[in-house]
Amino acid sequence: MFFQQISEAFAGYSPLTYTVIADKLRELWSIEGNTISHRIPLLAALLSGNVSTPEHLDLCDGLPTTINEDLPSFILQKPLKELPFDIEGNPQLYKLHELGIHTLGDVIIGPQNSALQNEPRAAYQSKLAKIIELLAKTTTALPCSELEFWDIFAKNAGLPLLQGTCVQTFKQFTSALEPVIRLLLKQPGFAENALSVFNLRTFKPLGDRLTIMAVAEQLGGSLPNISKSETGSLARLQSILYDRDFSRLNAQIDEVFLAHCKSIRDTYDSSNKDFETFKNGITKLSEDREPPSEKNLQLFWALASGYVYKG
Repeated sequence: MFFQQISEAFAGYSPLTYTVIADKLRELWSIEGNTISHRIPLLAALLSGNVSTPEHLDLCDGLPTTINEDLPSFILQKPLKELPFDIEGNPQLYKLHELGIHTLGDVIIGPQNSALQNEPRAAYQSKLAKIIELLAKTTTALPCSELEFWDIFAKNAGLPLLQGTCVQTFKQFTSALEPVIRLLLKQPGFAENALSVFNLRTFKPLGDRLTIMAVAEQLGGSLPNISKSETGSLARLQSILYDRDFSRLNAQIDEVFLAHCKSIRDTYDSSNKDFETFKNGITKLSEDREPPSEKNLQLFWALASGYVYKG
């Protein structure tokens, strides 16, 4: 309703200047004075379809309050880290977190938090404007379910489904996990030698696994470098698969796949770090109650714990 109303109201207006937007919003909602002045810049980006707002309309702190009546909580509460920010090292995303801006709602309902308004123009502003543009495009699908909405959002953002993550049963998930990890290790944020280290160490069960020294000799790196690559890659995988940090992915991951990942982490958390207890818990997750292979079990352990199984 909101987006249809403003779309009709601003049809034919070009360029969209601050005065045009302010006057029309006052006409639409009988709002006067500074009540709406701080909320115009993101609306300008949304209406114009531009990734960044005009220089005289610096991206600041929100959209008209009316939007909050129309957007469901699963949009307003969406963590920014789950959206395709695609920023090298995420420095701008971290900056937003420092400002207390963690969700789409924090961006949209900005007037209650003047952090964005008081910030100088920065690199993350164009990213926020792009996300708001995608959000506006996707809201035309409402009303729909949460899963449907974010699936449409991902398609609008040009994010394909990561190959292999479309699974249903735990057995299918078990078979798909290693190939999916191989693809993830090629995504931004992983060390250049991450996949090679996993091939020689992390994917291998204890009896077949090379030592860090042997891997370093084979790949021509130092022991600290190999160790850092392995632990850093496991930590990054945890942030993606458990903490849902998708900000640097160029693909989306199926929700059922992520649910299976969470069940592995929950099983580890309740095992008191005991491998046999963990094994029994993983076996119960399988539909046929058959224990996974030792290789898969130790891979589950590495993902859940952040370090390879050492016996």
